[in-house]
Amino acid sequence: KTPYHYVSQFEIAPGQYTFRMIFSPGDQAFAKVDIPLNIAAWDGKVLSMSGIALSRDAHPFSSLVAGVDDSLLEGPRPLVAKNTEIVPTGTNQFHAGERAFFYFEVYEPRLAAATATLAAPAPGVGVRIQMLDRATGAQKSDSGLMSAANLIRPGNPVIPVAGTLPADLPTGAYRMEVSVVRDGGQDSVVRSVDFDVN
Repeated sequence: KTPYHYVSQFEIAPGQYTFRMIFSPGDQAFAKVDIPLNIAAWDGKVLSMSGIALSRDAHPFSSLVAGVDDSLLEGPRPLVAKNTEIVPTGTNQFHAGERAFFYFEVYEPRLAAATATLAAPAPGVGVRIQMLDRATGAQKSDSGLMSAANLIRPGNPVIPVAGTLPADLPTGAYRMEVSVVRDGGQDSVVRSVDFDVN
């Protein structure tokens, strides 16, 4: 009566892959999905960011390990930002007016070094989120450059970011484009994800 939701995590080396999943009810029938999977290399020394996960489900995160550093946890790691867990969806199709969410992580290695010595202030990181019409490139919404200072966790180079997609987007094909910029604008990273509103 409700869609089956399957979540799994695995480690994989940087490279370009095709992710394939096959579904079968147990008889001769089956369905197959192929999607490209690109894993960028990261040496831990430069500004970077993850891909963008889309979601229909966000709820408060309550766990005994809520305050524990991610690197100390074993098993699947939930996508949590500011005590809100984002559960990824298996589709990029949303209904007009439906609440939809996104999650991504910014990797800023200077944060670990800056908080290790009290003399050095934490480096500034800005995030800009734009919604673009996929066919024309026309801008539908723009957050402007926002400071990520309130999302920084002392001593941790990973900045988790979560938010909601604009609820007033009309039916259409869109591209969410996220830009991450270091203070001074000397380094930046851009990622995007496509989605449809039906």
